[in-house]
Amino acid sequence: MYDGIFYSSSAAISKQQEVLIAACLLTQNKFPCVSGGDVLQEDGKSRLQQAQEEVEEVKGIMLDNMNKADERSGKLNDLEQQAEELLEKGKVFEKKSHQVKQQKKMANKKMKIVFIVVGVVAGLIVLGLVIFAIVP
Repeated sequence: MYDGIFYSSSAAISKQQEVLIAACLLTQNKFPCVSGGDVLQEDGKSRLQQAQEEVEEVKGIMLDNMNKADERSGKLNDLEQQAEELLEKGKVFEKKSHQVKQQKKMANKKMKIVFIVVGVVAGLIVLGLVIFAIVP
């Protein structure tokens, strides 16, 4: 007995039999192994063919997964590039908004100065008129 698999003789086993034993162990004894290393037929296929079909199926799934991962990687790269561009645009916007804020502050200061000057001039004119009206 070799790990739950029976053989017809206790002589040294061949390389082919070792491969069959490994296949039995890997498939967790889903398919029965018989004496002499022969494999029972299931659905008209040998266990080796069934194992090869399973390997091909897994290979297809893995290739599909790798293609999907590549697609995601490309999309992530695009998103990263868009994020970098958005960050740059945000920095430019911040600079421009700071410049506009400074310009508006200066415009407001200029308007205050103009109103103060106009007020002072108007006050002086009124004061002058009052002084000339009082003095005969």
